[in-house]
Order: sequence, then structure tokens, then C-alpha cells
Amino acid sequence: MKIGPKMLLAADYVKNHPSCVMRDCAHFVNPHPQPSRCEKYGYSIVWRAVKAGLIDARVNLKRRGSYVLFPIN
Repeated sequence: MKIGPKMLLAADYVKNHPSCVMRDCAHFVNPHPQPSRCEKYGYSIVWRAVKAGLIDARVNLKRRGSYVLFPIN
């Protein structure tokens, strides 16, 4: 899998903000100026980073349907 600059940006965000929720990371890497518009794009970047092994995503036990992100050591 090709690792793009936005995936590396997501991994850096998680490294600097361990145990952040996926929504915060997706909004950070979203290239669109309006976060509510095309949120799907930000989430797809984060999920690709998870699948590439750059980020560890775990189910958030405090909030159903949410994920908490951790850096890979």
C-alpha cells in the first residue's frame, strides 16, 4: 500500500495526541475548509493509515460507534 502525505500527517497527529478520537484526527487531515462538508474524505485518510499500520484504532468504550487512536511504536 502506498503511504501518502496525508496518511503521514494523520500518524503525526496521533503521535502528538495519543488516545484522541478518530473524529478529531479526521477533521485535522481533511483538506476541505469546511469540516462538515465532505467529512468522509478525512475519515478515509485515517482508515487508510490504520490499514497501512501507521495508527492503531480501538473501539471507544465510552462512546458507542467511536474509535480511539494510538500511535504504533
